[in-house]
This record gives sequence, C-alpha cells and structure tokens, in this order.
Amino acid sequence: MTNKFVITVSYGDHTVGAGGTDKAVLTQQRILNSAGYNVVSLSPFHVMGTDHWNVLYNGAFDGIYSKRRIRSCLSDLRGQSLAGIIIHHLLFVNISLLCDILDYCDVPVIYYLHDYYTICPESGLVREDGTFCGNGFPTMLKCRGCSHYEKSVQHINEIRPFIKKYADRITFVAPSDTAKRVWSTDYPEYEDKVRVIYHQELVGEYAGSSEPVRDDEPLKIAFVGYQSPHKGWNSFREAAEYAQRSKANERFYQFGWGDEKPAGVEQVDVDFKKSLTAMTDKLREEAVHAAVIWSTWPETYSYTYYEAMAANCFIITNELSGNVCAQVKKRGNGLVTDDLSKALADEKKLRALINAFRTDGHKTPCCLKESEQFLDLISGCGRQLKPTAKISDISVILTVLKKIKRKILKRKK
Repeated sequence: MTNKFVITVSYGDHTVGAGGTDKAVLTQQRILNSAGYNVVSLSPFHVMGTDHWNVLYNGAFDGIYSKRRIRSCLSDLRGQSLAGIIIHHLLFVNISLLCDILDYCDVPVIYYLHDYYTICPESGLVREDGTFCGNGFPTMLKCRGCSHYEKSVQHINEIRPFIKKYADRITFVAPSDTAKRVWSTDYPEYEDKVRVIYHQELVGEYAGSSEPVRDDEPLKIAFVGYQSPHKGWNSFREAAEYAQRSKANERFYQFGWGDEKPAGVEQVDVDFKKSLTAMTDKLREEAVHAAVIWSTWPETYSYTYYEAMAANCFIITNELSGNVCAQVKKRGNGLVTDDLSKALADEKKLRALINAFRTDGHKTPCCLKESEQFLDLISGCGRQLKPTAKISDISVILTVLKKIKRKILKRKK
C-alpha cells in the first residue's frame, strides 16, 4: 500500500454530482489512485449550526469530521507523505476551517479555476436575470439592480485575502487559455502563477459520422448538457419550438439530465460516473449531426464541447461561450451566431453548413484521454506533516487516533 496521499477540496461529493467540476474531481481522483496516491476528498457539511467536513477516502465515504477530528486524522497520517492539497472549489466551504488545514499542512497548493467563483459568487459572472455581467469584481455601479451585490462584496472580501495569504504556495491551474485570460484580467498579480492544463488530450482519428446528410433525412440536433439557463437550455427550448412551428425537417434531443420534458425534444440519459466516454458514445450511437452548446458565460473548458467534437458533431454556439467559441473558431467545426432560433429554423442553410463541414477533410479525435499533466505539480513534492498542534481534550484525540489507525491498518490488509 502506498504511503503517499493528496487532499482535495470541493463543494460536494464528486461521486454523486453531475457537473463538470464533479467530473474533473472524479477523474483526477482515479488518476491519482492509479499513480499511487491515496486521496482524501473533503467537502463542506453543515449540521446543527456547525460546519463539518464530509470525508471520502479514495472515493468511498469515510465519515463526517469536525475540525478537531480532521486535525487528529492528519496527525495520525503523518507517517505518510502528503504531496499537496488541491482546491477545486470553495462554494459552501468554511474558509476558516480550510485555513486551519492549510496552516497545519505546509505543502504546495493547487487551485483549479473551474469557473470564476474567486471573482463573484455567481461563478459564471451571470446576473440573476441570466445575462452575462462581464469581468470585474463586484461594485455598486457594475452590480446595479442585482440582488446578489451585498453577498458578492462580502464574498470577495473573504476570498481575496485567502488567496493572498497562501499565494506563495499556490499554483493556479486554468483548463484553457480562455480561462486564464478572463481570470487574469481581475487577478493580474498572479498571472505568472497560472498554468494552463486542458482536462483532456485528443487521441487518434475518428472516421465515423462523416458522410453527408441526405436531403430527405431529418437533421438530428441535440442540446448537450444539463438543463440550466446559464447553459442555454431556455434558449434551446424556445429555438426548438420555433423550428418545429416552421416545419423544419429536424429532430431534437437533449443529452443529459433535467426535469423538463418539452414536446418534440427527446431526452437521452448520460451518466459520466458509469463511463467517462458516455456522452461521446451516446452521440455517436444516435448519429447526431449538430450539437448546441449555448452557454451564456465564458466557459473555462466545457467537457461537452470536446465530447461532441469527438462524435464529429457540428457545434452551434454564441460569442459568450468562452472556450467553446474559441475552439469553434480555431477548429472551424461549427457556427457562432447570436440568433439560435433563426439558425435552427433555416434548415436548408444549416444542412448545407453541416455537409460542408463533414466533407472538408478535417480530423476528429477517436477518443479523449484524461490529462495527467497535473501530476507534475505534485510528484516529488511530498512533505511530512507538521508536528501535532496543541488541541484540548487529549483523551478525545487518543480515542479518535486509535479508531483511525485501526481503519488504516484494515485498509492496508
């Protein structure tokens, strides 16, 4: 059994969550395990008016830990080498509790920029009416009319000192050049500490779904992702209804989860926890021609873009979609427009665009390999934990230590 381990921090249990951040945390945990690291995953848990930690050990639930119990656990593990702490998200996290761990464990910290939560608690920089509010920390002028303003100011007054306190130990990881550019606009002092590591690498070449769509064949158009306004679900639903009223020869799908069942839109269940290739596999299976990724905020990465690309889908997006828009323009594998309804209703034009794309000789990856580049940031950096800090009630500590030691010995068997 390995004696190396890593601590990860996020907003919730990544083994049950369905968002992109959950997928990144789950994937990273598996990569770390394969590389010989034990992973202690922490997420906030609020009970009886007190903040605790929900603790997973290599993806399995281990318990609900108080601040004191976490300290005791870390003390018991000091015979192992702690390689680093990876912060994926601070939503719901009690910063004071996290600082206690960071102060106690003097190891490198990796901070992932999955979104813009360090700029505004509305992590997509989206107002409550669903519109993009742009770069910049919360100010009375920028946030005029938005009820999130007071909460946002309080939030930033806590986040910025936190980052400054540990800046000398933090390496920020942006999952795209777009994410680095947007984030560095508000944190220029840390731009040289940001490393761009895309979540996935493109492997091989896929030759399927490259034949032209027949004139009498319905265009298969799918909204890729879960039903959320900031992901563009409302816009897609309205555009699909409009296209259907226009008698366009098109079939509409939604790949992902959601409670709404609009008429004329077939829902296809996709669960990346069962298979990381589930989205691409389903899109290929259904032979989808075009994927709508209509995010109304600057996506830092977008798994769905790469999954749809690997299925050779023609991508339909807008100028606000961040890395999605940047990749479509770079690769020429889709349409960037400001009017989704018009784009879907004009079947003849859309069909011509899709067929031109399918026959232009471009290369589509056969598969997506989860990137392991982040391992470079922690390998060889393991350090022993600091000596046990002074904690009251030593009898409680000794009892907890004995229980945890029994757990660890049992796992090693």
